[in-house]
Amino acid sequence: MMSRPGLSPVGLLATAAVIVLGTSAAPAAAAKKKPSTNGTISGTVRGAIPSAKKGDASVRAANAATGAVVAVARPTSRGTFKLTLPPGGYALTATVVSAGGAVKSTTVAVSLTKRQHRTGVRLTPSKAKGARAAAAAARAATAVDSAAPSASAAQATPSASAASYTTESGKRVDNTTAFSIKPFTGGTGSWGTLRGGFPAVLMAATQGKPECASTLTENSSVLPFLRKEAKGGRSTYYSAGKLKRDLITPGVNVSGKVTPAKDGKTAKLVLTFTDGKTKKIFDTVTTTISKAAWKAESAQVAKVVAERLCRDPSRYSVALHVDGVFDFPTHTATGTIDSSLKAIATSEGTTWTGSGKYVWSNVAYKSKIGCTFDRIQPTDGGWAATITSKGNSTIDVNWALTATDQLKLTVADSYCPNLPVLPRTPGPSQINLTPTVFTFPTSGGTQKVGGGINADTIGLTDLAATIGITGLGPLGFVNTGTLTVAPVWKYTLPA
Repeated sequence: MMSRPGLSPVGLLATAAVIVLGTSAAPAAAAKKKPSTNGTISGTVRGAIPSAKKGDASVRAANAATGAVVAVARPTSRGTFKLTLPPGGYALTATVVSAGGAVKSTTVAVSLTKRQHRTGVRLTPSKAKGARAAAAAARAATAVDSAAPSASAAQATPSASAASYTTESGKRVDNTTAFSIKPFTGGTGSWGTLRGGFPAVLMAATQGKPECASTLTENSSVLPFLRKEAKGGRSTYYSAGKLKRDLITPGVNVSGKVTPAKDGKTAKLVLTFTDGKTKKIFDTVTTTISKAAWKAESAQVAKVVAERLCRDPSRYSVALHVDGVFDFPTHTATGTIDSSLKAIATSEGTTWTGSGKYVWSNVAYKSKIGCTFDRIQPTDGGWAATITSKGNSTIDVNWALTATDQLKLTVADSYCPNLPVLPRTPGPSQINLTPTVFTFPTSGGTQKVGGGINADTIGLTDLAATIGITGLGPLGFVNTGTLTVAPVWKYTLPA
């Protein structure tokens, strides 16, 4: 076999290699991934562990300096658990909630160094008793409130958005919602017992679950420990030395009240969402829980809590209702508008927009001079709404009718004695509906709207005079109604 002049067999092979493999340089070696410095904490929750269907058991790890719950472990039926955490100091809270809702808990300080595997941590939950427990809870709640920034500090800090929080030192963290689930109130006897366990179940179920960036903080049952004992001086599992405490001030506080029904089998649960900065309630959820199925029901409650605290529904429902009257010397005409639209999120958590159509319905004409009416033509048109988050648990609502539709009239043909047919006799109209801009809490609300126009303004009094009707005075269009805004949530609860 002859080769081409000037190209040796070796050169031929090299050329083939270039053709097949290409001329690109060999890929650079991938950057080495830095080894994790995480360590692990493993141990045992001592005592009986209820089944997942009947009760609940969890181990929460909270940053001992900030109070942020960073991880939750579910102990096995034998009580064993394991947590993977960065190096640092932690408050480990083991909580066991029995089938009846009774709660036992304990908190222990534990520390980790880089890549340390701490084993043999024993947690023995116990039940607080009687008046001592109530007094401790009251003191803890007072301590939580007193830890809030002072009025002067709040004025010195720029207004925080819904998705931000501050710490004791005044540090501000944006784009993250810090929330706390407080101990519930209400209920006596067995319902008082269940009231105690429900918040613990919700804390374990909501940690890391909200779709927005969020941080669950420990509530008043653990905060005293964090304030006084986080340095770990009384724990054999803590060796990290003294911590610089800087506890988080939650941006959202979730509280609950249990009111038993007369039959004792069910109870009303009212969840209240309060803005941590303004102290104003921005949402309330009411549902019914039962003694027999409270554990299963708590899972759906946790989903609702995780969604509502983000204050970021995927859409808002906007409903317009108007009762319109056209009152004139010759006749009156009435009608209603009932229209709704869905305002869809166009920017995550900040803006929702939507548009819809309306038409006058139930239109009725009534003559004052013996006329009859035919060929009623209700007017219709378009409208739109834009909802904007103000970042302080409130929303601005801006709505309007399509400009070209604002002066359109419902009309009809009128047949009056000794007069020719009068086409396009005016009926109700959506003229001058206001206000078009207002503010609601993020949970929505209802705003009265209305308006109208004097008949003299648009020359209808002069029109009446052309057919011999004078001296009765101008009347006109009068509209009254409401605009109702409500968030549309993915998760709901039965009433």
